[in-house]
Amino acid sequence: MSGSGRRPPNQNERGRNHGNPLPRGQIAGRVLDAEGEPIAEAQVLIAQGPAHQDIAALTGADGRFAFGGLVAGNYTLRAQATGYGPGQATVVLMPGSRSARVDIELDRAAAVPNVRRRTPARSSDADEIPGSDE
Repeated sequence: MSGSGRRPPNQNERGRNHGNPLPRGQIAGRVLDAEGEPIAEAQVLIAQGPAHQDIAALTGADGRFAFGGLVAGNYTLRAQATGYGPGQATVVLMPGSRSARVDIELDRAAAVPNVRRRTPARSSDADEIPGSDE
């Protein structure tokens, strides 16, 4: 490493690459409900992968998302959206491949029934204990 903390151009996380940039690829896909309909504004996160960083994207109206500039390897994607339970998918971006596709299915969250809290009955008149002065 140079004194600035940055790597010289002929190095990468696996060692020397002799000045050639690492091949980069893309993972693209859709977030869908159980009926195959697209889910807009779902958050998709790369939860695990090579040189892992938390990278997130929002789906468009068509449920599509894409992550670019990725090195080859295994990736775990997690998705969530309002009104749906979370979903997860694993995808492999093969060495030399320019892209990988994956769809993530989310199930509708179960409706939470209205819950009424019961307040314990309060006794405003405490029972007196015979023989107690307090």
